[in-house]
This record gives sequence, structure tokens and C-alpha cells, in this order.
Amino acid sequence: MMNKSIKFKNNIITRTKCCNSIKRFYYLATPEEKKKKWYAIERAFCDGLAVKHNIPLKISTGIVSSVSPQKGWIDNKRQADIFCATGDCGATGDNVTKARRIINSSGTDQEIWSILNGNKTQRFFKNLLYPYSSEYVTIDRHAIHVILGRVPNENEHSLSDKQYVFMEDCYKRTAKELGLIPSTLQSITWEACRRLNKGVNNVS
Repeated sequence: MMNKSIKFKNNIITRTKCCNSIKRFYYLATPEEKKKKWYAIERAFCDGLAVKHNIPLKISTGIVSSVSPQKGWIDNKRQADIFCATGDCGATGDNVTKARRIINSSGTDQEIWSILNGNKTQRFFKNLLYPYSSEYVTIDRHAIHVILGRVPNENEHSLSDKQYVFMEDCYKRTAKELGLIPSTLQSITWEACRRLNKGVNNVS
């Protein structure tokens, strides 16, 4: 059973407070942000990447996810395209290594998930691949901002496995209450958070 609170850096955060903060950002979202299906829209990029470079969709999506850490979405897409064309893209060594393993893999969900081996990138992969059904939540610094109700400090960008699962559960519970799938709620609040805090670091 999921705990009702968890230690996060030097504070204790409660599930109730986190869920209420998520709902607050949801209600602050514009009608356009609520209608926008971010993962479905951006899945089209992964489709195009697969066609352009003659690789399976799951592999193109895995590559996009592998080079996503510390990248804004535009730069993320650019680096994924460069990698598919050249086998390199200037991302950090570990991320490029993962991308190379993915492009040479069998391309199954399970194998790509195992190669990614990180909570955020694994979930980003699933959310892009299955935009209308994924129960996973991609938690980046904007999602943490939504959870905390404030801009996270530099030392609050990294999460332990336990912290990640706790925050993901908060999104899942709130999504169920609002009648949404978790990844859709996360993308709506992500859009609202970025708009409301324009100019505050937009790196994922």
C-alpha cells in the first residue's frame, strides 16, 4: 500500500497536498491545453523518424527517449534525428550508448525498457508509444513543479525510485478522480506549468 507521505530532500510531502497541487494546475489550464493531446501529437514525430530512417517505430521512439535527459523537446527531436542519420548526436555518452543499443536491439517493448533503465526515460518511451492508453507518468522538473506547487530547487530535480513512484501515484490518483489517463493529466499540467512560468528553465 502506498504511503500517504514521503521524505523529499529536507521536507515531508503528503499525498493529499501533492494531489491538490496537481488539481490546481489542471484547473488553471486553458481549454486549449486541456484539449491538446501532446503525446499523440508528438508520437507523429516518432512515426516520421521511423519512416525517414527505415527503422521500426518502437526503436525510433526508444531513441527519442534515450537522448531526452536534460533536453528541451525541440533539441531532443533534433538530436534523435541526427543520431538516426549518423550514429552520434553529441548527447552524453551514456545516452548515446543506450541509443546505439536500442537501434541494434530486437525492438521489443521489454528490451527497450530494459536498455533505457531510468524511470523518466522508460515512461517517456511508453507515453509516446501509447499516447491513448499509457498508465505511466513522465516526471521531469515541470512535473515536480506541479507536484510541489513551486519551482523546484536544483537539488530537487533528481528522484529516488521511491520518490518517483510516490509522485507517479499522486498523478494516477488525481487522473482517476478527474476521469483522465495519467499521461494526459501530466501533459496538460506540464503545458499549464510552462505557460504560467514562462522564462523559468524549460529544459526537461
